[in-house]
Amino acid sequence: MKKLTLITALLFNIVALSQEIVISNPTISDSIFDNKSIRPFEIVENVPVYKGCENLEGNALKKKCLQQKIGEHFKANFNSTIPNNSTLKSGIYRVLVNFKVNQEGSITDIRTNISDETVKNEVKRVFKLMPQLKPGIHKGKPVTVAFSIPFKIYLEKDKNIETKNPVFKGCEEFLTNKELDYRTEEKIIEHIHKKFNYKKAKKLFINKEEKGFFQNVEPIPFKLDFMINKKGEIENIKTDIEKQEIANEIIKLVNKLPKFKQPGTINGLPTNMPFSLQMTLNFF
Repeated sequence: MKKLTLITALLFNIVALSQEIVISNPTISDSIFDNKSIRPFEIVENVPVYKGCENLEGNALKKKCLQQKIGEHFKANFNSTIPNNSTLKSGIYRVLVNFKVNQEGSITDIRTNISDETVKNEVKRVFKLMPQLKPGIHKGKPVTVAFSIPFKIYLEKDKNIETKNPVFKGCEEFLTNKELDYRTEEKIIEHIHKKFNYKKAKKLFINKEEKGFFQNVEPIPFKLDFMINKKGEIENIKTDIEKQEIANEIIKLVNKLPKFKQPGTINGLPTNMPFSLQMTLNFF
């Protein structure tokens, strides 16, 4: 994989819309406003914290550490090769990446200004690999924080980019990425449904007034995200289930999945690859 030539800067003035803190132009005075009014000169009390920056004192140092960590992560994981038929030419490009750190500390809503689909998807892939952050806090409550980060990247055309998705145990016979994704998703869902303790989970929905269970527990649809690293191991497991006890159980089950037979590769070289699926827990 070709390495990325990277210059990165974080723009750290804070402006918030309702519960969203927007980090933008540093020449503008810090302010926080909601849907009804603007309250200037207030700042977010605790900015999101990247793993490894927890022990630093004050927002300024934590922002600087966050900038450095994101830059290092992007440089280590971004593949700067583009297909030969791309409309872009080899050279240096300025890419603006917008994303949010939600109230759970997960990276969401990743957007970029570049039109090339290969580069756009690669940016999203790299940002999805980032570990969960400690969320921003304002007035004692977690808030969603939106970032705008400009990168300068060097892109180089390559006629022979070949991406191979990770191979899960029992899926070795499937050759295409589409087949691998479908069969892997099937096997993970089957593993979770088979091992999940529905009886224990249902106790979380006890009707205290009637001293019994709710007659009907609604199905719980959820999203599951994790990374398959260069060794085929699963890392950075995340889910959007609100009930923490159930979320913890799902994460524990995913941690018990076997190591992938083969990691994902780009041009034959192992690479970190994110995996995402949607599933539903049905309490019948």
